[in-house]
Amino acid sequence: MNKKGFTLIELIAVVVIMSIIAIIATPNIINMIDKGKKDQYITNAKEFISKATYMYKQDKYRNDTTYFTTNDSGSQIKLGKIEGIKSEDLTDPYGFKYDTNNSYIKFKEPSSSSTGVQEREVTIYLESNDDSKCYVIDTDKDNLSVNSVKEGVFIGNKCTTV
Repeated sequence: MNKKGFTLIELIAVVVIMSIIAIIATPNIINMIDKGKKDQYITNAKEFISKATYMYKQDKYRNDTTYFTTNDSGSQIKLGKIEGIKSEDLTDPYGFKYDTNNSYIKFKEPSSSSTGVQEREVTIYLESNDDSKCYVIDTDKDNLSVNSVKEGVFIGNKCTTV
């Protein structure tokens, strides 16, 4: 009698091997997905900075207080005031909405006493949330990286990174 098929031992061995592979691979896959989302968050931040910089370089926007607020620390534009950002651009990779009232890009011109050619400082504060969990970037444009994206929780009405 010639039986074709697998024995119970062979099937159990395959299931055990597949389980071990899944246990080893799952954390790596989760980390890759999270890194991809953070990369997209950084890409969005760079796009927002680019559009805000374009507006800042044009006097018609920079001198209009509807767009930019100016004080001793520089000129600031809220995310909701940046021209050219569509509503679909305001959802972050985690599925949360960017906070258009608290998120901003700030420009500070170099002081007149500095020597040589210096670029203006550009910093970004970008927050997205779903009322229980939040993500924040708070850095200057030259230091934007995956490590800039911090996960936080709400304490009161403020997103506090953990």
